Amino acid sequence: MASIEELFAALPRQSWLGDAPPLIVMSGLPASGKSFTAHLLAAHLGLTHVSADQVRMHITSGKPRYSAREATRTTQQAAKLTGSLLAHHCGVVVDAISLTRRARSRYLRQAKGKTAIIWCEVDENRANELFALRASSPGPWDFSRADAAERARILRVITLEAPKPNEADLVIRLTSRQADELLEKLCLDLQVPSCAVHLSPTPALDNPRQEATLINGVMTAEQQSSFTE
Repeated sequence: MASIEELFAALPRQSWLGDAPPLIVMSGLPASGKSFTAHLLAAHLGLTHVSADQVRMHITSGKPRYSAREATRTTQQAAKLTGSLLAHHCGVVVDAISLTRRARSRYLRQAKGKTAIIWCEVDENRANELFALRASSPGPWDFSRADAAERARILRVITLEAPKPNEADLVIRLTSRQADELLEKLCLDLQVPSCAVHLSPTPALDNPRQEATLINGVMTAEQQSSFTE
């Protein structure tokens, strides 16, 4: 497994301009910190944050049911959006559960630049804390309506496949402690109050590289439609 320091060394902010755009795939169960990490990484590295949860909310008109058919449609649209952004030379951070090699490959096979997978792991107690935080003060990056029951259902029906080193140029495993350290570093670099990691949403973050205008680090439904039509 690689380290987050190797990721920053491989992708210094906007160093890839003029080359094939990079792709980072976040992978992990609900309430593992994927969305917040993706939000800050996108701002730090000059990438576009593609939220599968936001895509799901768009295609279900804000009333997700987390059915198998809905999951398939969400993945298809999120992968299509990712491919369109990469084709428009936008580097991407994909924020989706992507718990199997097959799921991650839908995104990774579209990349021609550097690729990375970040596998997020938290224990049940930490997950419950994050569910409670999301319910009380969701951030502008957070569109998920998944709860502890949905997390438990996923664990029953899906065999988790941690990414292998040969799946991407870099494969990084983030535990709770490592995630806290990373988020503290990103908040410091982006001049966001460190308490935002645990207590409150971050403010909107400007990203000069993105060719699509973003709102608080994620694409609007209208912008998604323009890239996927």
